[in-house]
Amino acid sequence: MTRLLAEVEEYSLLQSSNLCRPLKYGDISSLIRATLEACSKVLARKGTVLEVKAAKSPFTSAAEPRIVAAAVVSLVSAAASANPFGRICANVDTGRSGMIIAVKGDEPIRDKKALALAAAAARVHKGGVALSDGTAAFSIRAGLTGALGFFSAPTVDEILKNPLSAVNIGLGYD
Repeated sequence: MTRLLAEVEEYSLLQSSNLCRPLKYGDISSLIRATLEACSKVLARKGTVLEVKAAKSPFTSAAEPRIVAAAVVSLVSAAASANPFGRICANVDTGRSGMIIAVKGDEPIRDKKALALAAAAARVHKGGVALSDGTAAFSIRAGLTGALGFFSAPTVDEILKNPLSAVNIGLGYD
């Protein structure tokens, strides 16, 4: 059932990725960090190590949190599938002009839907997507305008307790 829900969510996000999506202001760094930490906990229970490197500094910008979280989880899930017995790593680098979210393992990510979600998230946030030597990355540009409202990043516990969170849908709800 969870796999079907994940496919519906991916389809929904990809279908609407070319539409003008309403953005909201919030700390996108906290959202991504909490999402990756939740992914790490879920994967640890399944025997996979996810090393997360993300600064604790805030990065407030206009963003679409649903597509960002789904893209992050999708890349992590694809990396875990490509590296079932290896270690995977997620890096979040923040600069003045934006942020880069990169996921890598010994084996490259080949999941077309995961790469398409990363590209969709990058497109919505005026960023880019890159693949190189086992690493898949997408970027989010700083200073986007036109946001309608605000979002607050959930905590790791809130993500894990919500059966409809991107992490529980994308990695399988326990």
